[in-house]
Amino acid sequence: MKNLESFLDPKYELIYRYRFDQPIVYNGRIAWVIRFARKERVDYPCFNGYFLIDAESYALIMADFSLDNKSLKILGESFIKKQPHGIKTQPIRAEYRITYRELNGKWSFYMARTDVQFRVRNKLNHKRSIFRSISDMVVTQQYRFPRRARFGPSGIFRSNDIFTDFIGNYDPQFWENYNVIKPDEDLRNALKKNINPSENNVQQ
Repeated sequence: MKNLESFLDPKYELIYRYRFDQPIVYNGRIAWVIRFARKERVDYPCFNGYFLIDAESYALIMADFSLDNKSLKILGESFIKKQPHGIKTQPIRAEYRITYRELNGKWSFYMARTDVQFRVRNKLNHKRSIFRSISDMVVTQQYRFPRRARFGPSGIFRSNDIFTDFIGNYDPQFWENYNVIKPDEDLRNALKKNINPSENNVQQ
């Protein structure tokens, strides 16, 4: 693993408390459960959570962690690259999960998930709201590359790249009678229609 989070890095072990939980069976394999949290009187941004170690290979197979409230206050607005004029944001949750899987005797990255939530306040009209962003990344295929292979510019994505998928026009002929909600349909009316389809047919 090239880049270690602080709870895995020996350089930061003195700011964390670690403890063992009962071993569990994870994906058919016995795994050790290690929980961690910041030590008292530590003013450095820390995570809390747990990670799983494969009992046979000693490999890291999963980590589930989040920033505690103190860390969220320390980091403050660093989550937001640029705030719109008149908008004040405050992070209130930052949760992460990463998993690995074994292929051909080697453990490799499989899936990552981030779940962050912000409290947003409009200074102009004093309105408050909650913004939540969830991101998932999953490896569906893996290929063998020569040991000295190099990726070209088109084969590399950076931390500030954004992947988007635009939804086109709704096609009723494609969906036919499936229980779907149109993009521009009122959610409450759609739920009533899909929960009680027979009643809607009678009324029609």
